[in-house]
Amino acid sequence: MVTRNPATVVKPVGQQTPAPRQLSDREEEALLAAVSAAGTLRDRTLIVVLLHTGLRAGEVCGLLRSDRTIGKRSGSLRVTGKRQKQREVPLNATARAALQEYLPMLP
Repeated sequence: MVTRNPATVVKPVGQQTPAPRQLSDREEEALLAAVSAAGTLRDRTLIVVLLHTGLRAGEVCGLLRSDRTIGKRSGSLRVTGKRQKQREVPLNATARAALQEYLPMLP
């Protein structure tokens, strides 16, 4: 009965993609348990560093041994991010402990 579509002049509303969500404590514990059970020390160290620093996977892959500074009560990583920008990322006690456990095993 209607000869023309009245909705043709209406512009559609753009949809926004939701922001990435943070893992819950339970999800984080399950991830670490799975990596500890089935993975190597390297895998566990990577997951701990990713979880506790917020680095991107590409940033972690680009880390060198010389990019880290670890002391008794502090530590940081020098990270090269997008567009070759460098920044210092602080390490909490958990990330420092994981790195100190893994680094002596590297050649």
